[in-house]
Amino acid sequence: MRSLAAAIVLFSVLAVSDARADGPARVSCSQKTFPNIQGQNAVTLARQANGSYTARYEAYGPAKTQKGLKCVFDANPLVFHCETANAGWGIVGRKLDEKSIDGDGKTTDEHVYKIEAIKTPQGEPRTEKEFRFALDACKAER
Repeated sequence: MRSLAAAIVLFSVLAVSDARADGPARVSCSQKTFPNIQGQNAVTLARQANGSYTARYEAYGPAKTQKGLKCVFDANPLVFHCETANAGWGIVGRKLDEKSIDGDGKTTDEHVYKIEAIKTPQGEPRTEKEFRFALDACKAER
C-alpha cells in the first residue's frame, strides 16, 4: 500500500512538473527610448504555480496587470497567444519582418516583435495597447 501511495505522489509531482514545462517561465520585452523620463515600454508574461500566466505591461505610465491567462506558444516563445478564461481579455505576440519605402525611394527592412493587449479578442476585438520591440529587446526564460 505504501508503494502505491508513493507512486501516486511521484506521479502527481511529475504531472505538475509537466504542466509547468509547457511554456516559458517568463517572457519579457523592455526598452527605454527616453532615458530622462521615468517609466518604459515593457511587457512581461510570468508563469504562475498553477500554470496560468500573468501579463504586466506599461508604456511610460502606470503598469497594468492581467492575471489568469492561458497561453499558447510557438517554438519561438516570443510568438504567443494568451486569453483569460472568459475570453474578455488577451495579449498576442508576433514576429514581424517588414519592408518599407520612404519618400526618397530608399527601402528598409525591419524585424520586430509586435505585442498587442486586446479587449474581447474573440468578440469585437479592441486593441488597448500596441508595442513594438527590437528583437534584442525581448527574451524568454525557461
